[in-house]
Amino acid sequence: MSKKYWRLYSYTCIKTPIAALIIIASLLAGLTLLLNHIRISDYLPITGAVQEQKDEIMITANGAYDLSHIHKQDKLTWYIEESGERYDGTVLVKDTGHTGSIVELKVKPQAWEKAKREKRGLSAGSTVFIELPQGKITIMSKLAHKEAAQ
Repeated sequence: MSKKYWRLYSYTCIKTPIAALIIIASLLAGLTLLLNHIRISDYLPITGAVQEQKDEIMITANGAYDLSHIHKQDKLTWYIEESGERYDGTVLVKDTGHTGSIVELKVKPQAWEKAKREKRGLSAGSTVFIELPQGKITIMSKLAHKEAAQ
């Protein structure tokens, strides 16, 4: 009779919790590996000014920015406000000098017309935002950075 009680006690109090702990530890290790493996792009929103020329619309941004992650003819995203729709632009000029960096985007006229319909009063000289890529970061380091910032 005592052997039967020992088996019942052994199964419910020793084997089952150890198995559960092994499963939980395996899941946590897998989740940690996954969060360290997946990389997301990190973007810096910068401001730029719109210039309308004959049949071209250009957006120019000046400042001290890291332009090492973009090249000429790359596609960058621009928008009017945070809640606004995103549009594509093509990098024509990328220049890093002593005083700062210059980025010029060429915008399709259709996208500019659509943006003007989205926000009334938008014209040449208006300020828009450009999403400048700053590299890739793992999800785990992004979560750790947010926790440290709070």
